[in-house]
Amino acid sequence: LTVLSFMALFAASLITPQWLQVDLNYAPLWSAKGLLPSIIFPILAAPMLPYLMRKTRKSFIVAASFLAFSISFFYMTQFYTEVSYAKVVFSRIFFGFGAIYATPLIALTFMDVTKENLAKASGIYFFCRVFSGSIGASIFETIWQRRTIFHHARLVETVNPYSALSKEMFSKIEELGLTGKKAIAMMNNVT
Repeated sequence: LTVLSFMALFAASLITPQWLQVDLNYAPLWSAKGLLPSIIFPILAAPMLPYLMRKTRKSFIVAASFLAFSISFFYMTQFYTEVSYAKVVFSRIFFGFGAIYATPLIALTFMDVTKENLAKASGIYFFCRVFSGSIGASIFETIWQRRTIFHHARLVETVNPYSALSKEMFSKIEELGLTGKKAIAMMNNVT
């Protein structure tokens, strides 16, 4: 659970601000503000989490956190290039609810470890956690870039002199005063 969850956590934490800045042209400040709800709830929940862990089952907290992650990720699959800022912020609220899973998951992991083996177990655990986060970020970043290139190529393939849609787009670009290479560059940015 730790390896897979940290892969997803780091990947979403890396790709979402990049997507907001690169593809949606958000300023870095607005991108950060849009992602802020994902850290507000874990910070507010940190003082209450030990009390909650004593009163309820840790596995219940982990399951509820993963459910919140699932809702957040499913909600993010509905994003498109003209998604509203409010939807981005709303998705990060659920993401923040999901981010509290780490503490109870650590407690569950080390529950049966003896004091003699605690140092070894925690070293291995935290190495795997950080390593999986790095791997997840790398894998999903590569997938995101390659899929972006693939879909851009598919869209560009439809731009040709015989396509009615291409002719219409180029006429609209010409109305803006762009012709030749500038019109082609504009069309490339649109697709």
